[in-house]
Amino acid sequence: MAREAREKGKLLELLVDEHTEALRESEVKYEELDDLAKSIIFKWDSEGRVLWMNKYGLQFFGFSEEEVVGGSAYETFVPRTESTGRDLSNLVKEIFKNEEKYVSHINENVKKDGTRVWIHWSNKPIRGADGKSVAILSIGMDITDKVKMHKLSSNSKKPGSSEGFTSRSSHQAQPWATC
Repeated sequence: MAREAREKGKLLELLVDEHTEALRESEVKYEELDDLAKSIIFKWDSEGRVLWMNKYGLQFFGFSEEEVVGGSAYETFVPRTESTGRDLSNLVKEIFKNEEKYVSHINENVKKDGTRVWIHWSNKPIRGADGKSVAILSIGMDITDKVKMHKLSSNSKKPGSSEGFTSRSSHQAQPWATC
């Protein structure tokens, strides 16, 4: 009986070691993918609280994990109002309310140092057992340079124009995002 218990203990120990090694390998693969992707990835809830953000996103915005996770996106990297004047104060609620309309959208964000950046976001709802959205997984790409090029191009086409780039209130990705 004691011998059988020792054998089961050794088998259990081997299984734990195998699973631990598999988890380590998975973490290494994730870190490699995160480094290669150069994308901001974060998960947030219906109140706009950041539940998790990848290393690249933290570095891009200039925040530590402690400054972002658990806090409101509005207190860190989402301004209440874009530089274009577009009101973002209800964006979180809008994304949860009309998630199919916000699968892909563009909005201005702000880094810790105050630098304004334009991000093209892809959003995927995470559903609970009841089928309702409990969180959103967002993946963002910095398109600030494209927006600046569009603004310069628009201004050069209209001599004397001071209009430049203006954000559309649309939730869809604007055509200029692919230029």
